[in-house]
Amino acid sequence: KQVEVIRGPASAVWGANALYGVVNVVSKTPRELKGTSATFGFGGFDRPDADAGSLWYLSGTYADAPNDRWSYKLSGGGYSQDALARPTGRIPCDNSAVCTPTTTYPPFANSGTTQPKFDARVDYDYEDGRNLSFSGGVAGTDGIMHSGIGPFDINSGSVMSYAKAGFTKGNLRAGFFTNVLSGDADQLLTLGLNGAPIKFLFDTTTVDFDVSNVQTFAQRHVVSYGGNLRFNSNDLSIAPDADNRTEFGIYGQDEIFLSDHFRLVAGGRVDRFDFVDDFVFSPRVAFLVKPDANQTFRISYNKAY
Repeated sequence: KQVEVIRGPASAVWGANALYGVVNVVSKTPRELKGTSATFGFGGFDRPDADAGSLWYLSGTYADAPNDRWSYKLSGGGYSQDALARPTGRIPCDNSAVCTPTTTYPPFANSGTTQPKFDARVDYDYEDGRNLSFSGGVAGTDGIMHSGIGPFDINSGSVMSYAKAGFTKGNLRAGFFTNVLSGDADQLLTLGLNGAPIKFLFDTTTVDFDVSNVQTFAQRHVVSYGGNLRFNSNDLSIAPDADNRTEFGIYGQDEIFLSDHFRLVAGGRVDRFDFVDDFVFSPRVAFLVKPDANQTFRISYNKAY
């Protein structure tokens, strides 16, 4: 539906990853997307030292609003590609203590990648403008996935599923989501003591609750506040001692309209991570000068964990 860009430090509201700004992608609701759409694409790729390969993808969406209260959306699709060129020759070595430049890439059966997906969403709109939304989906991967540490062969397929619920009433928003990822794979460039590729079994789950609100005071103050609670569980075969994580944070921010050309933004965020002994404070302050509606000069200070 739209892409919102907030320039400048925003860690006080959004956390450490928002040190330089925030990009918010807003998708259309089922009511706004009412109808049927489908996309199909295909193409090819080539490399000087390898055979050409092909790829294709297909996606479709159906959305409807039976009445002025309920609306829903169903979508699904898939992606498939031929095998990419497998690495051959000698493995680069920068540390003679752990490897030698004469080590060759181990042979493995090469294959392409297939990824199907399915999503659904249901919305309920109240008479007074409140909205309740539920969505969920599942996606899978089969074949070989290429990464920065080499190719992984997804044995029995990996599955990622999610569920999400949201409630809005004016500027008040409350939400919940969970992501679950599970699968097993072989790291094809790393052999164990038995001469077989090292297996990577993984199961991860994330559960998050968040609430936020925006209010105006005295026609000059726009106050934002809220918080979130997140649980992360990890079961990784290559990191059996990996700990589960619990994170909690609250924030508050005031944007003060000093005049038509000057604004002051001040806020802070307090986070608590169970792997850190103390609470972490992330302050933010910014002074904005706007000569006109299309120009902004900003002086800001931001600190984030």
